Amino acid sequence: MAAVADFFEITPRNWRDRIAVSTDMMRELSRYADPDELYHVYARRMSQLYPTARQVSVSRRGLESPLFRVTRFNLWKDQLNPYRDTHRLPVLSGGVVADLLYGDEPRVIDDLAIHPHDPASDFLGGQGSLLAIPLFDSGVAHNMIIVTREERGAFRREQVPELVWMTNLFSRAMQTLMLSDRLRDAYDSADFELKAIADLQNSLLPSAVPQVPGLDVAVHYRTANHAGGDYYDFLPLPDGKLGVLVADASGHGTPAAVMMAITHTLAHSTPEPPTKPGAFLGYLNDHLARRYTQVSGNFVTAFYGVFDPAARTLTYAAAGHVPARLSRGGESHWRPLMAAHRLPLGVQAVGELYPEQTVKFDPADRLVLFTDGIADVVDPAGDPFGYDRLDAVLSHAPNSAAGVVAGVLEALDDFADGSAPSDDRTLVAVRGTSLVSGSPWRGRFDQTAANRPDEIGQDLDERHAEPGAYDFDVAPPPVPGRAADHQLAAAGEQPQFQQRDRGLRRRGEVHRHHRRAVQPVQFPLDLPAKQGVVDRLHPGRVPLVPPGVQDGDGQVRQRFFDGRLPRLGPAHLDRPGEEHGPLAVGQEKRGGRFEGASH
Repeated sequence: MAAVADFFEITPRNWRDRIAVSTDMMRELSRYADPDELYHVYARRMSQLYPTARQVSVSRRGLESPLFRVTRFNLWKDQLNPYRDTHRLPVLSGGVVADLLYGDEPRVIDDLAIHPHDPASDFLGGQGSLLAIPLFDSGVAHNMIIVTREERGAFRREQVPELVWMTNLFSRAMQTLMLSDRLRDAYDSADFELKAIADLQNSLLPSAVPQVPGLDVAVHYRTANHAGGDYYDFLPLPDGKLGVLVADASGHGTPAAVMMAITHTLAHSTPEPPTKPGAFLGYLNDHLARRYTQVSGNFVTAFYGVFDPAARTLTYAAAGHVPARLSRGGESHWRPLMAAHRLPLGVQAVGELYPEQTVKFDPADRLVLFTDGIADVVDPAGDPFGYDRLDAVLSHAPNSAAGVVAGVLEALDDFADGSAPSDDRTLVAVRGTSLVSGSPWRGRFDQTAANRPDEIGQDLDERHAEPGAYDFDVAPPPVPGRAADHQLAAAGEQPQFQQRDRGLRRRGEVHRHHRRAVQPVQFPLDLPAKQGVVDRLHPGRVPLVPPGVQDGDGQVRQRFFDGRLPRLGPAHLDRPGEEHGPLAVGQEKRGGRFEGASH
């Protein structure tokens, strides 16, 4: 758009042209975010609206009177960027420019006379008139723009006020851009450092979930920012035991991450394997309190448990941590482990004692460890998820460790509905499984199509009647008389299917909660007939009756394997649930084979 010759003449006849020029200029300026580029666009536009011979920008920022720095000059062949090339800008002292800059006032000089020895003679020599516009920051004219014309008396004083406020508004916009640039640079630098800290922190965490016979483990870990104070660890211990540590350092971000790294270092520097949770937490507390937390006021909450799959026990101690949740035998009720709790690590001086508690941890038992960031997740209204909702979610969680973690995370995501996490989140789930040990008996497990429903007096659901036969091993109990120690494992990775088409002999009355096929279990052994006890809480599971194992009342207490699974991997027999009376399992010798029918 062509320049308006009388842009600064405020008369009724030129208002449309002024609006058009102003709009076009603001639209162009809005496209630039770089301060230096924005300045050159503004200078070009102003030279069209308000032509001058020379434009000099000077600054006194960081200097003492009468020093000043020349930051821009329109006649320089190589224009410098004053934001990056400050060290290359000339610094002068005294003279006319110093008087103008330190005067903190707009000035118009109609008859300009510059002495040849004046420091600014190279910039202002030969000019007839001058206009100086101070640029204020915090009430002080740290910068100034000086424009000149060759003719004398060339600047009309009635136009000066509009020039002053226009130029100062542009200066404020430039300062905002410069601050944004500096903030962005600082953020990028800090972000880079935080990412480096986060990478270092992640390297301290376990690289994989431990594969421990007798335990099924799953974990979720997420920091609110790049780095955080949550910490979990798996410590392999002698005799097949596993130590699981979950900790939460006070605070957030880098300070908490540093405390987390210190805790990790201490946890891996114990003189002996940390098989005693109480002694282990005492060791951490002594070193944290002695060297790190007493001055800073930081602390660390922690839960440490030692799982012993062979003894089927969990021994734990806690230091101010949120109570873990325990579920027995896959049941929906979860109870908090409230015993063996003491102050957080680093609060009490050296010598704090942390008691231990030992509980049974049988196959199908589940334990969930977490930090308070799980319960502190908030919805868009700011309401926290809380422990009651967590317990409700756990009551409907799948049996596997991974299923428990996935169920909780899904509930958290639904509850948060896109809200950013405000705290770090750690969730560890452990499920007991059975160990495979001893010299196995070899057998065959048949899944037979339900082709004779009349023999059991009830309709069958063919969805659970998957034909085929699987080989399996049944390990004898390590302690005679403990049927709970029987275990089942796959004899081969690839099951061999074998279609059967024959009826099943019904023995006794079979009660079922669901319609399903009768499935025989066959052992290639000459086993004595036994009376079994069926768990009706797990309909469709096959009772296994190994020889010579019974409780004091003479009845076999059996574990069950869900024969409806299409594949058999390393599996175990779940704990018995509620017992509903005896069932004659249809045992009968047939050429050295044993048959039994499940409900």
